[in-house]
Amino acid sequence: MECPINGIIIPPNRRPLRNLEELAESIEQVGLLHPIIINENNRLLAGYHRLEACRSLGWADIPVHILRVDDIEEQLVEIDENLIRNELTILDRAEQLKRRKELYEELHPETRRGVAGGKASGASRRGEKRTSADNAFVQDTAEKTGRARRTIAEDVQIASHLSAHAKETLRETTLADSKKDLLKLARMAPEEQKEIVDCIQEGAADVFAAVRKIRLERQIKKIESSPLVEGEFNVVVVDPPWPYEARKNDRTHRVANPYPSMEMEELMRLGIPAAVDCTLWLWTTNAFLHQAFHLLEAWGFDYKTTLTWAKNKLGMGDWLRGKTEHCLMAIKGQPAVQLTHQSTLTEGKVRQHSRKPEEFFKMVEALCPGRKAEMFSRQQRQGWECFGAEYTLFDEKG
Repeated sequence: MECPINGIIIPPNRRPLRNLEELAESIEQVGLLHPIIINENNRLLAGYHRLEACRSLGWADIPVHILRVDDIEEQLVEIDENLIRNELTILDRAEQLKRRKELYEELHPETRRGVAGGKASGASRRGEKRTSADNAFVQDTAEKTGRARRTIAEDVQIASHLSAHAKETLRETTLADSKKDLLKLARMAPEEQKEIVDCIQEGAADVFAAVRKIRLERQIKKIESSPLVEGEFNVVVVDPPWPYEARKNDRTHRVANPYPSMEMEELMRLGIPAAVDCTLWLWTTNAFLHQAFHLLEAWGFDYKTTLTWAKNKLGMGDWLRGKTEHCLMAIKGQPAVQLTHQSTLTEGKVRQHSRKPEEFFKMVEALCPGRKAEMFSRQQRQGWECFGAEYTLFDEKG
């Protein structure tokens, strides 16, 4: 049957129309293949784009299908129409799916969590616990909209756990259409969400960049309050925060620093607490091998040899992925060494980022007597004096 276009009631808050001219051209060529859907009171339920396209063509009447449904079912039809059109951002789609879940459970109260039939049904093959209520809703939504089950579940999670502040802030940004960023945020506590979203509002590119910026700012505060190096040492180990900052906002950059870095000029001005006779061990990667020699010269040390750490698995790197790291041995004055069978190769398993193998420290302790210090340390060590913003980071880890 047909209905006068001007007699159809359009619900408020309809989104701006997209590609209306293309749709109108298609309808003019092949006709209206699917009638719009209205209720018994001529209120539009589905087909807003088709209606306006036909109006733009000068049609007075339009084919309609009258759906006799209650208010809840009417809202579900409207939401399904929005989801099928695929013109929503991920954030808006998530909100629509969350609302659909609320309506579905109102229409089918037996599927709500905590009531008969809605209790936990065990773990799925992916290890996720899902209730029969979730399964019923997801299955119905997938059938009505063509959406993947995983997409539906993740979108509901986003809408349910994102704070109102996060939604309002991100709605008009490109992140409103980034599933990865929205999911990461939704899995954070509300106070963390606010901190991250505020950082994004101040200019951080995405959640990854915001998390990193906040972490670095905290570490800088720790550096400012970290213990100072006092006295002079016969043995000094240094693992500098090399400036891996060339592509700091590129999440594909393999060797982006998870801690504050220092520019080469700052490192060269660094005071090494060396005794008159001192052995220095300077850690470096392939990327900064050349600069490491300049540091030794700036600090007044004479290079002697290079120790190479052969790692048990691949790491990051530029050009080639790294499976080695180097430690330059240099001296000042005439330090004592207890050379036995030590070689230029040490082997040890890879642990946390920037954590050096225990085999290295055992070798240094056997080779170099005297008072020992580790600068930019991330773990306290018996017989050593350790300095740095995170000098206790690995104390509780094996």
